[in-house]
Amino acid sequence: MTTFLFSTTAVMLAYHQGLLTLPFLLFLMSFISMQLVEFFLHISRGSGLLNTIFSAAGFATIAAQPFFAIQSIKDADFAYKRQLTAAYIAGVIILLATVQPEFQTVAGKHGHLVWKWLRLPTIALVVWFAALSVRFIIYKEWLLLAFLALTAGYSYKSYINDGTWGSMWCWIANVVAFVYLGQVGYKALTGRNPIQF
Repeated sequence: MTTFLFSTTAVMLAYHQGLLTLPFLLFLMSFISMQLVEFFLHISRGSGLLNTIFSAAGFATIAAQPFFAIQSIKDADFAYKRQLTAAYIAGVIILLATVQPEFQTVAGKHGHLVWKWLRLPTIALVVWFAALSVRFIIYKEWLLLAFLALTAGYSYKSYINDGTWGSMWCWIANVVAFVYLGQVGYKALTGRNPIQF
């Protein structure tokens, strides 16, 4: 919960200062919100209905991340934005129809949560990451793409080892918070917009 509140405050300040567009703010919030979902998953492990509801919310939040990344691309910068959006949504619908995830979360090793609803074919995870990456490739945001790739790779390794996804969303939320607090501070001290990366 602390990470969620800290990171949300940071990006809202950045948005208020004009350092973020609304579509990119929504994309960042789709990552940060996983901290809130995880909080509710921890406290609802013993409750069948609540656990199912928050597990489904977690799936929806993660599935929405590439959608918001695509929406944060300006129409003028990517001619196939609508087609990619439609293809991604169709892919999520097909995935739900064919895989039918089990919307339950249980305790795993080392205190991490086992998201049964994210036991998906590797190709689904590759498509998720590819759709997520389009924005960063178009805008040549290589540092952000590398950070996402490293955290996703580490989390996937954790999943292979013990069935948990590690702390990918926590790391991303904290790094985002510190980056945007730094940018807000820089703008407040200098009166200039910071370098975007």
